[in-house]
Amino acid sequence: MDADHGGARARSGVRLLGDVEVAGLRSELREVVEYRESGLSLNWIVGCPLDCGYCVRHLFGNFGMKVPRALLPDEDAVRALVGHRFFRPHVTPVQLLNRATDPMLPAVKPHLFRVLRLLDEQG
Repeated sequence: MDADHGGARARSGVRLLGDVEVAGLRSELREVVEYRESGLSLNWIVGCPLDCGYCVRHLFGNFGMKVPRALLPDEDAVRALVGHRFFRPHVTPVQLLNRATDPMLPAVKPHLFRVLRLLDEQG
C-alpha cells in the first residue's frame, strides 16, 4: 500500500484502512493473496457483523472486527492477485473473500462483483 489512505471511503462504501490500521492487524490478515494447495485466495476486505460459530475469523483473532474494512482498493487487490508469482491465467483456481468477511454482505458484495468484473475484463 502506498500512502496512508486516511480512512478514505472505497467506491461502494467500505472504508479503506489506513496504513497504521493495517499495520496493527495480525500478519495473516494483512496477507491479501494467500497461497493454498487448492489455488490462491484473495482477501482484501476484513471484518463481519455476523457471529457464525464456525467462522475462520476465530483463527485470526479478529472476530471482534464487526465492520468490513478494505485493506486495498479493488483495483489494487486484482493487481496483487494477477501479479502473484503462483498466478497462472486460466489455470489457477481463485477463491475470493473466504477468510475474513462474508462476500454477500450488502457493503461487501459490490466489491466482490467489481473484482470479478475487473478479472473478467482481463480475460
